[in-house]
Amino acid sequence: MNNEGLTPATDRLEGWFKLAVASLIDESDSFRENASRIKEPRINIGDILAVQSKKLSGGELIAHTLPVNRLNDIEDVLSLIIGSDFPEAFKNARINPKTRPNPVTFKNEAMMIYHDVKKTLYLRHIFAHELATSMRVSTQQYENCVFAVFMYLVGAERVVQDLYQVAF
Repeated sequence: MNNEGLTPATDRLEGWFKLAVASLIDESDSFRENASRIKEPRINIGDILAVQSKKLSGGELIAHTLPVNRLNDIEDVLSLIIGSDFPEAFKNARINPKTRPNPVTFKNEAMMIYHDVKKTLYLRHIFAHELATSMRVSTQQYENCVFAVFMYLVGAERVVQDLYQVAF
């Protein structure tokens, strides 16, 4: 298999990340203050003008300028914004309803999920930027990558939702 499903999976990851960053910054003074420490955002004049014309919020502008090339890009920014270790929060986030007696977390699966999400982002880079047209990914690896991105999004969204319950 080639890149047919990896790019849509990484696009959804990038989209979620930018929505989460924008929302956290726009909705919380403490997260906004933490975001002021983000280093070297990529910004252009069109971005600034979009804010002036109120087409973008401050959080959306910041999110738009952030790189999403590696999982570390995502987790470093989220850790900075929330003021704590995002990967640790991911591992410990309860993904089943709190009314259920036995908590379900990604503590045991986190390393596998991270490995496959990193692999997905790497393969997306290879296919999209290196034009590796002869490179093939096994069906199993392809499924692992797409599933890992899905599971990462489930856990990461739970972390953000838990933050909202505490912060708001």
